[in-house]
Amino acid sequence: MKRVVFGMKLVAVVMAGLVVGCASTTINGVMADPGRYRDKEVTVAGEVEESLGILGRGFFKLRDGQDALWVYTSRGLPRNGSRLNTRGRVRDLASIDQLTSKESVPEVVRQAVGNGLVLVETDRKAQ
Repeated sequence: MKRVVFGMKLVAVVMAGLVVGCASTTINGVMADPGRYRDKEVTVAGEVEESLGILGRGFFKLRDGQDALWVYTSRGLPRNGSRLNTRGRVRDLASIDQLTSKESVPEVVRQAVGNGLVLVETDRKAQ
């Protein structure tokens, strides 16, 4: 009986750890407290509003209501109007230049983001 109770507690602790490890947040949460999320992996959800790129690489703007976040992807650009759950690491636009050449970051993205945050996508699921 003690082993069964111990096993159930262990499963509960492991499940809680998995939920915490897959932290989901709002775009507003990321933009309101960028220091908390910078260089951390998060999952955000929203609708694709705009996309720019070539040969499967580029940027798309993900909006959840009032707030929007630019996402860098090498997985192909989603269609405008698509609703997505996107997971990735929150980075400064300047650090994106280390992943791509400066010329590949479209000027419209540089102007929109400035020195702001970009999500470097690692996974995506349609809603």
